Amino acid sequence: MEPPEGLDMRAPLVIFLDLLTLWTAAGGAAERSADAVYYRVHVDSFKDGDGDGLGDLAGATQKISYVKALGADAALLSPLAARSADCRRPGTIDLANIDDRYGTPGQLAELLSKAKKIDLKVLVTLPVQTISVTSEWFRSSANKTLGFEDWIYWREGVRDHEPPVSYCSIKDKQFAHNSTSSSSPSHYVYIKIQAEEGVAWKWHEERSAWWGGRQDEAVLNLCSSGVSAALSAAQCTWIGRGVSGLLISPDYPTEPSCGRRLLRQMVSGTNDCARASNVDLPVILVESSLGIDTATDLYGEDNGAVGIRLVSNALALTPKPTTPKLALRLHTALMYASDKSRPVWLFKTANEVVISYWRARVARVIRCKGRDRVRRPKGADTWGHTSLTVLFILRVLTSELNHDRITSRYGAEMVDTVNLLALVLPGSVLVQQGDELGAPDALLEWLPSPSDKCWPDRPQPSAAPFPWDDTVHGGFTSNEPWLPLAPNFRYVNAKTQFGSESSHVSVFRVAAAMRRSPAMGPYVEIIRLGDAVAVLRWGGVGTLLLVCNPSGADAAVQLSRIPGLPRDITVAASSAGSRLPSGTHLQADKVFELTPGEALLFAGPPRHCGGPGPVDKIANKLSEGWQTLNKYFSNM
Repeated sequence: MEPPEGLDMRAPLVIFLDLLTLWTAAGGAAERSADAVYYRVHVDSFKDGDGDGLGDLAGATQKISYVKALGADAALLSPLAARSADCRRPGTIDLANIDDRYGTPGQLAELLSKAKKIDLKVLVTLPVQTISVTSEWFRSSANKTLGFEDWIYWREGVRDHEPPVSYCSIKDKQFAHNSTSSSSPSHYVYIKIQAEEGVAWKWHEERSAWWGGRQDEAVLNLCSSGVSAALSAAQCTWIGRGVSGLLISPDYPTEPSCGRRLLRQMVSGTNDCARASNVDLPVILVESSLGIDTATDLYGEDNGAVGIRLVSNALALTPKPTTPKLALRLHTALMYASDKSRPVWLFKTANEVVISYWRARVARVIRCKGRDRVRRPKGADTWGHTSLTVLFILRVLTSELNHDRITSRYGAEMVDTVNLLALVLPGSVLVQQGDELGAPDALLEWLPSPSDKCWPDRPQPSAAPFPWDDTVHGGFTSNEPWLPLAPNFRYVNAKTQFGSESSHVSVFRVAAAMRRSPAMGPYVEIIRLGDAVAVLRWGGVGTLLLVCNPSGADAAVQLSRIPGLPRDITVAASSAGSRLPSGTHLQADKVFELTPGEALLFAGPPRHCGGPGPVDKIANKLSEGWQTLNKYFSNM
C-alpha cells in the first residue's frame, strides 16, 4: 500500500512540542508561537567573524539583525557542540561545550544579548543520535566502564560475521487510510521497517563486539538510562546559557519507545532547568524521519503539558510538483497538521464544498450562523471536492536540512511561489538559510584540493556561505571560505536584494509583514484554478489571497470563480517581472495570465459567507515600519 501523495514516509519532518509558557509570560505567547517564522541559521556558513573562513558566533552576532529584518521571530542555530578535530573520526565529542572553532560561551552570550534587544528568539540544535569515536562516552563504553557499558549501540558476535539485519514493527495510520479492509476502530496498521537502516557495523577489538555507526559516527543507545540522563544534563546546560529552545531528533528505530521515553524525560526536566537558571520556559522542537502520524502518536501522546504541532515538507519534496500534485500536497498537510489536543473544525460557506483528503472522516453537520460547521472525529465516510477551510496550526518548511534549496530544487522562477505559500499558509514557518534570496547551492566541484584543515561540519551543497554583498567572497569572510559560494552570488546577495523593491527578499518581507496583519484571518482555503493554485485567508478584518502558477505553462486565472471574494482587490506583492506590480487594483471578474512560477499576493475587504461584501479601503499600509528595519543594511 502506498502512502498519500506528497507524504514521504521516510522524509524528514519536524514536530513542534510547545511547552506551557512560550517565550513570554503574557497571555498571547502561545498565539505568537503559533504563527512564528523560524529562520534556520547554518552558523558555519552565515558570517565569519575572525577571518579563518568558517562562520562563527562572532559573525552571527554581527549579522543577526538581518534575521529580524526579514520579519522572522526566531533564529534556529545549527549545532554548536564541540566536535572532533579529526575528520577521519568525525562527530560530537562534548554535547555541553561549545566548539572553540565557533567561539566561546561569552560570544554566545553576546549573540543572545543582541538578539534580545531586537526581540528575536534564538534556539540551538542539539545532536542526540550519534557521537564521535574519539569522545569520552565512546571510549568508556568500549572499555565497559561502570555505568557506561550500554551507552553505544553494541551487538555481540564474532569478527568475521557481521550482525544480520533486524526489523521492528511500528503502528502507522497513513497506510491504514489507504486500506478498505481495516476493521480496527483506530485504523492502525503495523508496518515492518528495517531497524538499523543506514547503520554500518564496525568491529571493536578491545570490546570484541560490533558497534553501529552512521557516517563514521557511533550510534548512541537511546534506551540507556545513562544516555538519557547525560542528554538531559546537556540540555540544561544550553538552557542555562539562555537559549529560547532546542531542536532534537530522538528517533531510535531499533526501539521507538526509547526515543519517546527520552523525549519525555527531557521535556519533564525542562521545567527544573528553566527554574534553576531563572529563564523563560523554552520551546522544544523535535525532528523526526518517521511518518507524520507515526511520529505524532509516538512523540505527541501523553506528554502532559505539551501540545503537538507538525512541520510539513509539502513544499520541499522533489521533483517539482505539477499543479494538481501541489494542491494535493497542501491538502495533505492541512489534514495531517491538526492539533491533536482539540477537535478539528472545518467551515464551509453555502456555496462551497469542503474537501476531505485521503479517506478523511466527517461525522455531522451543524448549522451555525449562515455557515455549516463540520466536526471530523474518527469514523464516517469520505466526501467533498473543491475547497477546504480549516482552523488549526500548520508548520511549513521551505527546504529540508542538507537537501537542495528552492532554486536548485525547482528553479529560480519558483522561489517566490514557495516562499509565499509557506508564509500565507496558517501556522509557523521554518525558512532555510538563503531561500529568501533564491540562492542556489554551492558547486562542491569548486572545492580546493584537500588540506590538513578539518572543519566541524561536512561539506554540503546547501551549506554554501551566505552572500552578503557582491565583493570578493560575498562579504562572508576576509579569507578563503570553507566552501565555495554559489556561482551567482555577485547579483544574488542580501545587499543587492534589499535595494530592490522587486527582489525575492522584498516579496518575502511583505508577506512576513502581512502575517502580522489583522487581515490574515484564521480560516484558509486551497483552491485549484486551472493550472494555478490559490490560497485564501479570511475571517479577519480583510481578505488575503495568494495565487501562484507552479506549472510549466501560462495559466489563465479568473478570481470571481472563488465564492464570496470581494469584487475589487489589490496586489500587495508580486514576483519579479510580473505584469501586475504591487499596488495594482484588479476586479475579480477580470481574466489575467500568470507565467510559470509567477505568484501574486492580493489584499482586499472582508469576505462574507453569503457572497461578496461592500468594497472598503485596504486597512493596512505594507510599507510602514520597513524603513526602520532597513537601517541595519544602510551601510552594507
